[in-house]
Amino acid sequence: MGDAYTSWLEEAGRVHRPDEGLGGASNMNHVRLSRRFAMAVIGILLVGLLPGSAMAAPTETFDVTIAGPVVAGDSLDVTVTAHLFGNGAVDAGYAGTIHFTSSDGQATAGAGLPADYTFDGATGFHTFTNGVTFKTVGSGTQTVTVTDLGNSENVGTSDPITVNHSALTSLVITPTNQTITAGASQVYVATGHDTHGNTWDATSTTDFTISGLGSSCTLASCTSTLAGDHTVTATDKSDVSIHDSTTLTVNHSALTSLVITPTNQ
Repeated sequence: MGDAYTSWLEEAGRVHRPDEGLGGASNMNHVRLSRRFAMAVIGILLVGLLPGSAMAAPTETFDVTIAGPVVAGDSLDVTVTAHLFGNGAVDAGYAGTIHFTSSDGQATAGAGLPADYTFDGATGFHTFTNGVTFKTVGSGTQTVTVTDLGNSENVGTSDPITVNHSALTSLVITPTNQTITAGASQVYVATGHDTHGNTWDATSTTDFTISGLGSSCTLASCTSTLAGDHTVTATDKSDVSIHDSTTLTVNHSALTSLVITPTNQ
């Protein structure tokens, strides 16, 4: 066989080369066994290098059921049901461990989402009471995804759940520190904030007022005929303790007449 068999493997002991000791048919059989063993080892190594998705086809899919809409910060029940992949039947014998994630960056496992959970292999479903707490309104909806920790191909995602902002905690008036000519007007916007960092246009639920004689606001548009600095205040209609203010500087308008003093001296 020449140099084709000059290397050897260790398989439960030393494998001899053709030129060592055993000789004849026994040696050749041993070499053939060594080649089979080497190929098996290489196959195992290659399997270990393949991506998990290539080796672990989905065997389950999950229904993730949540009833919305919800106010940011309030909790919702979530029910997870395991189904056999392909036929949709409930897999009562499922005993895997699932992990929760969400499109809401403020909801994580154990803090807004349930911690990892291992099914009991008897029912195929489980309800997590008050298990989900969304805090972010974002684009208006959020979802929850469940993944099998033993096979990342086994996943399920809830329908989008509408999330509404929670109670107003502060107002911000914009634009700030504007300058107008006497008789002109400035339009303002009030932005509401809740405790979770959500913002929204609260102009329609805000009263606007301006200080000084000859000054007034119509809805969010404020004006004054009196030159000088004036304070514009935005106040929540439901809670007057929530407000914000800015300065509106009023310059005199174009000259229309002159008066000379003192007179008749």
